[in-house]
Amino acid sequence: MALAIIELDHVLIDGNATSLWSEHLAAIDWVDGESFLPREQALLADYLNGERPLDDYLTLFLSPLVGRTAEEVDFIAGPFVEDEIEPMLNNDALRAIAQHRSAGDRVLLFGIVPQFLADAIGERLGIADSLGVALEEQHGFYSGRHDQHEQALKDWAQAAGETLEHAHYYAQSPAQLGLLENVGVAHVVNADEALQAKASENGWESLNWQ
Repeated sequence: MALAIIELDHVLIDGNATSLWSEHLAAIDWVDGESFLPREQALLADYLNGERPLDDYLTLFLSPLVGRTAEEVDFIAGPFVEDEIEPMLNNDALRAIAQHRSAGDRVLLFGIVPQFLADAIGERLGIADSLGVALEEQHGFYSGRHDQHEQALKDWAQAAGETLEHAHYYAQSPAQLGLLENVGVAHVVNADEALQAKASENGWESLNWQ
């Protein structure tokens, strides 16, 4: 039995979950869309291109949650997943998940969304294991502080008794190159030219999912 790590953005779904969440917050007036969304998109692009650390993006992305309770956020998270995420699920990803499950593998959903969204997506798909960005709460309210997400997967694997050296990892983002290089079986999905070149160089499977 192996571990199969499925990236959320552009792998499990045909889009970016963090940007979809940001657009949803704008639609319900939790943020000012005209000012927030362009900054969110610019910082996300910088992170994905390796020009900024993930923390720079997360500081802005998580800021609308500061001062809100988990109950308040959970109230909008469930409908968001049902209405915005489910229609964008990638059929090829769902087939890959089903194949891993049939083989007895453990499936982990992985992404830079808040943990409550990762959990909600996993619940809708019947997947018990998900890893997003863990958020700190102070006196019952989100503080805006978060865990070091890039270390979190290693910590999760150790606590769960899993080893990345034998894991499958499905990813589309060049930002995850370090992880792709450190798993047992790397799969790149709809890769750009630079990541495709890395896949060819390293003998990784390249998938074109629709």
